[in-house]
Amino acid sequence: MTRNSSRQARPKYGVREIVVLLAILGAIALYKHYTGQPFLDDPRDRNVAIDDTKGRESSTQTAETLTVDGSAQLEQGEQQILDAFEAQQSDIIVQASGRVRKLLPDDTIEPRHQKLIVELSSGHTVQIAHNIDLADRVPVREGETIEFRGEY
Repeated sequence: MTRNSSRQARPKYGVREIVVLLAILGAIALYKHYTGQPFLDDPRDRNVAIDDTKGRESSTQTAETLTVDGSAQLEQGEQQILDAFEAQQSDIIVQASGRVRKLLPDDTIEPRHQKLIVELSSGHTVQIAHNIDLADRVPVREGETIEFRGEY
């Protein structure tokens, strides 16, 4: 028996990929909850929710359809992102909103992701990766305000 034959094969998908999948499913549920409409029913709807985050920076306005309680929750989520950034912490679930600053090229290696940079109201930015192998692309343009929930 050689040394290499005693090693177990690595699983095809790791914990990170599974967490991203769960984050995407949460985003879809969140979108349906706040809009009361089917996901991607009207591509002209500009208050879009995305659930698949991996934070890097931060900042802007909340979605117009949010209630006062929803706005407070989003502000708390933004503060969680800022605190995690300063503490160099990750693997936490956050919910916030921001303005799409830049649409990035998609990841083309499976699982494929739609990527964008969202600016929070504090000025920090967050890179969001939305798994397009599990859900449809989010119809979003630069300058639009979105709400998101997922892993930082």
